[in-house]
Amino acid sequence: MKETFFGPWRVVVTEIDPVPRQAFQIDGSDNADGFYEPAAGGPTDISVSGAEWTIELWALLPFQGADWFTFDPNRTTRYLQPEGLTVRLNFGGDRVLLLGPFELRQTIRCISMDPDINPTLPPNPFDFTIPRG
Repeated sequence: MKETFFGPWRVVVTEIDPVPRQAFQIDGSDNADGFYEPAAGGPTDISVSGAEWTIELWALLPFQGADWFTFDPNRTTRYLQPEGLTVRLNFGGDRVLLLGPFELRQTIRCISMDPDINPTLPPNPFDFTIPRG
């Protein structure tokens, strides 16, 4: 299933197992459309922008030919410091998809880069160092 996003985001692959082969596809963006397979040396940190774009997770089982299939990820949205608004798409951790003898583990974090949603935090004006003496 395709997950829809709006505006600028940073897409970061934080966990992926090489077997079975796993990938993701970005469509409708201004700058990053394509099929990415991070375990095969593809990028793991991508800047994506566009008015409306989608990301879809894929997997390919060994010995199944060239038939990639898509699946519905677990979507979790949180505000994490210091990144800000973060959407996690995954099968893994608390939710694992078993495909015969294989476990499908892929975690992708999408971090909003919109300054209206994630404003830049001002530096801490206080000095917490303890003087020697």
